[in-house]
Amino acid sequence: MRINDCISITPGFRYDRIETESDGFFHALVNDSLYYTNNQKKLERGIFLSGLGASYKCFVGGEVYANFSQNYRAINFNDMQVINSNVVIDPDLEDEKGFNIDLGLRGLAWGILEYDLSVFYLNYSNRIGYLLSYYNESSAPTPDLVWKSYRLSTNIGDSKTLGIESYLSLNVFKSLNEIQALNVFWNTSLQKGTYVRSDESSILGNRVEYNPDMNLKFGLQYQYKSFTSTLLYSYISRQFSDAQNTISPTQNALFGEIPSYSVVDLSTKYEKERIVIEAGINNLLNRSYFTRRASGYPGPGIIPSDKRNYYLCLQIKI
Repeated sequence: MRINDCISITPGFRYDRIETESDGFFHALVNDSLYYTNNQKKLERGIFLSGLGASYKCFVGGEVYANFSQNYRAINFNDMQVINSNVVIDPDLEDEKGFNIDLGLRGLAWGILEYDLSVFYLNYSNRIGYLLSYYNESSAPTPDLVWKSYRLSTNIGDSKTLGIESYLSLNVFKSLNEIQALNVFWNTSLQKGTYVRSDESSILGNRVEYNPDMNLKFGLQYQYKSFTSTLLYSYISRQFSDAQNTISPTQNALFGEIPSYSVVDLSTKYEKERIVIEAGINNLLNRSYFTRRASGYPGPGIIPSDKRNYYLCLQIKI
């Protein structure tokens, strides 16, 4: 919706009708005794979501934009039925909802510098996450799990995340010739996510899990005629795997800090008429790191990253 030559507004609306239904039974083996549990359940609800975007384009080389949008995550049958002794589902688990606001400036300066700078605020209510819990003698499915840790999937509370995002891309050779190009690009996200409300007093003020403070990408892309090569450096700061912000790993490695890591990737591409050749090296410096702690296969525990690996692709367009 264009207000005038400078200002435009874009509203958005969505209605979701969600219906989850199950009818049947599941069986389990507990202490060498096999039993069946009949299960019949039907959940239905309607959700109305809205959003609003606005932009201002009345100055040279840039645009100011702002957005507001609501978000919603509905729980389904898979969220409530997990056959894994490392995960326990809260039977009172509820849907989570929230909203996002961002304000930014983007454009092209001097014909060679592309930029996009923004700030954002993300709010979640009834956020679904994991808590560190332990089996006792009455709750353990089998005797060998007594006092073992597990993940409790539940509505932890409300969280907020404040952040800054930036993207810069400088075309170094564009003003010199049209045959070759050298792009230097930088993409950074700085954010801080914390819990602001929770029934668990120890959670208040803790960092949101799987939410690193810094996500940085820096790269060089060189192009000469039909040949392109890209060198990319990525850095992710440390993060937590649970809302309690457990630092020292538990015995089964389900909980604990995920250390910061950096990765360098190299890729090349040659394209000529109908032939495309791509080759590259992932994890060029052969770094050892991991990005998550799994509760099931291929875990439980940390999932190590791939070591240095190579790829080659030949494509012929017919």
